[in-house]
Amino acid sequence: MSRVLLIEDDPAVREGLESALSRHGHRVRAVESGEQGLDRLRADDYVVKPVQPRVLELSGTPGRVYSRRQLLESVWEHGYFGDSRLVDACVQRWRAKIEDDSAAPVYVQTVRGFGPV
Repeated sequence: MSRVLLIEDDPAVREGLESALSRHGHRVRAVESGEQGLDRLRADDYVVKPVQPRVLELSGTPGRVYSRRQLLESVWEHGYFGDSRLVDACVQRWRAKIEDDSAAPVYVQTVRGFGPV
């Protein structure tokens, strides 16, 4: 079982990723800042592997479209009963981190009326 140090400042994204990673058999330690992550790295024995931001298991299907509901249900262990616009906020944050120009996205695009691709 792998150990994962998750560093994410957005509480909703952090909670969802922590839940999904745990569900997939990982032991997760989640922190909210880079400083806390460095402290945790110094205190514990982690192998550091940089990873590209992605939507967990969904990243292996380029060009496939997922609805907001599908994305929420793939991350949260139980059905998500909150606002599905949480996906929009997360997608905006991902675009800001991985796109050269988040206003003209290349990696994460949205199909109007359906969801991110």
